[in-house]
Amino acid sequence: MFIKCVTCEGKGFFKFKGINMNVECESCGGKGGHEIPSGKILCKKCLGRGSELVVIPFGQPYELTCSQCGGRGYIG
Repeated sequence: MFIKCVTCEGKGFFKFKGINMNVECESCGGKGGHEIPSGKILCKKCLGRGSELVVIPFGQPYELTCSQCGGRGYIG
């Protein structure tokens, strides 16, 4: 089942205001959503991405495998 990306509202990209340029949505990889197996639900923590951004004070942000879904992007 295809679930529309909540980050980009299913467009797969963002449009910069004032600049005629599209930027690919990092959450869905420009696909506009996530493919979720039947009977499963989208992970609310990572929104289907499978990873979560960790930001430490005064440090560089980095990505870790989502602790909720184990990197799958869905639960169940």
